[in-house]
This record gives sequence, structure tokens and C-alpha cells, in this order.
Amino acid sequence: MYIFTQHDAALEFGLGSRTVPHARRKHGTPVLSWIDDPLLTPARIQRAVAKHFNLPRSLIDGATRSRSRRHAYPRMIAMWLCRQLLDMNCTEISHAFGRDRTTAEHAIDTVNLWVAQDTCEGAKAYAIKHRLEAGA
Repeated sequence: MYIFTQHDAALEFGLGSRTVPHARRKHGTPVLSWIDDPLLTPARIQRAVAKHFNLPRSLIDGATRSRSRRHAYPRMIAMWLCRQLLDMNCTEISHAFGRDRTTAEHAIDTVNLWVAQDTCEGAKAYAIKHRLEAGA
């Protein structure tokens, strides 16, 4: 008996070996989406942001409750990146960062504002986003 794997499905649809189907729930209904890099996770985003800002990952991932601006801005950028790159909803993001859902919503809205106003923080967010998209 042969079991049809996600890898086989990706190859059959001509999507290459690194693209795999990913099922998730959206509004209570299972939705099948395609993720180009299954290795891109909230933890990887947190590590990339922590490295960019020269901070320990524990200050980004919610292990500590630090609210200082030096720690909050990178955390907000990491939450925004999870929304942009992984299409996570605010509840999923809040669980990944050990914060409340409204905190994740505020972070995403704030970084969107930074990007729209072309601020220094917005430029940093885009630099990290491009680095993660490139696979670095």
C-alpha cells in the first residue's frame, strides 16, 4: 500500500521539492494553502529579528515580560513578519509570542503605519523581511 505524501503532491503539481501543502483553519473551515518554505516558522522569524537587533531571543519570544521600547519594537516587527510571511492570524501570533491577541493586532497596525510612513523602523522591518524571503 502506497501512502501519498505531501512531497508527492508538490511534485505532481509541479511545485518543486521545497513547496508543501499546509492545512490550517480559517474561520472554522479547513483551508489548504501552499507554503514555499516549510522551514520558515515563528521561531525562525524571532531568531532573525533578535539577531538583527542584537538581542537575546528570550526578549522577543515572550519568555520575558519586558515592555521597554528597545525590546518592544523588535517584538512588534517580528509579529508583523509572522503576519506578512506566514499569514498567521492575531490569535496564532499572540500564542507564539506569549502575548494577548490585541497586543498582536496593535503591533501589526503599528508596523504597517511605520512602513506606510517610510520610517526607519519600517525600513528595518522590510530589510529583515527580504532577508527571510531570500532564505538567509
